[in-house]
This record gives sequence, structure tokens and C-alpha cells, in this order.
Amino acid sequence: MTIAKQRTWSEPTTEKVVRGPKVALIENLEENIGILRQRASDANLTVEDVFIGEERLHRTSIVFHKKQCQPHIVNQVRQKLQNINLNNVQGSGMIEEFLEEASYSPFPQVQNTERPDRVLAAIDEGRVAIFVDGSPFALLVPTTIDMIMKSPDDYYERWLAGSLLRLLRYISIFITLFFLSHLY
Repeated sequence: MTIAKQRTWSEPTTEKVVRGPKVALIENLEENIGILRQRASDANLTVEDVFIGEERLHRTSIVFHKKQCQPHIVNQVRQKLQNINLNNVQGSGMIEEFLEEASYSPFPQVQNTERPDRVLAAIDEGRVAIFVDGSPFALLVPTTIDMIMKSPDDYYERWLAGSLLRLLRYISIFITLFFLSHLY
């Protein structure tokens, strides 16, 4: 019997924050679910396993808040995952495109994160988190442009400072899209 090495908890590499927890998800599905349960301590946090593939089944988990999330969203996510016919799922990025509604949209329809606190915030907002065994990222659906514009730091700042920073992000995108092209 061989024992696979497991990476230990570490600081997030893609979503660093000044204030807030310094822990990232790892490649072990059970550990990721465990840290969510430890931080949430809510009986309504629901975890459902869905297996992807026909020959080699790959374990994924759907995590949602039973009272906050609308049942039709969970059913739609479950159905989309069950319809994926990949036999070699290496990570969450491989199933991300199967969850999108409009494949030609320039805007992301699935948000990914490596932060457990961000996953719990999304679940509290009524969204669904998808964990893939072997991937340190969680997928969050449904996603809007406003959700993409939120920074992990926004949750740990005062509401006025967080709102001002988010407004500055929107203004900078507007300037980038509509004014900078006229300078050249």
C-alpha cells in the first residue's frame, strides 16, 4: 500500500489579502470540505457527491446552503455535472466549460477561487460551490460581473472603504474600455 503525499495548508497564491485568513484550499477534497465545515459550523451546509465519467469515475462535490440556495440552481448544476463524459479529469478547469450557459460570451460565467472564506461568502449568498478531487480551486456558480469585481479584501474592510474601492474598479474599467482607445 502506497501513501500519496499531500500538500499542507498554505497561503493563497492567486488571491492574496492584507487582512483576513491566510489559508488556501488544497488538492484533497475531504480536507477542503472539512475546513468549510469547521469555519461554517452550520447544519444547513449541504455537501453532495457527484461522480463524473463513464469508465473512470472522478469524485466532485456540490456544496450549498440548504435554506439560501434555490433548488433549481442545485438541480441544474447536478444535471450538468452528471452529463460530463470525461474519463480523465485533472482539475476544476477541465469541467468549467461544461458549466457555462453561453459558450461564446466574453464574460466569465463560472468564478474560481482558492480561498475557503470566499467560498463560504458565496454559499451564504445562495450560490453553489463545486469541488473537484485533486484540484485546489473551487468553482462558484452562478456568477455575475459584480461578483467577479469583488476582491477578497472587500470582505475585511469597512463597508465604505470596500464600496469605494469597488466603485474605483468600475470607473477604471469604464475608462479603459471607452476612453483610452481614443488616445491612439
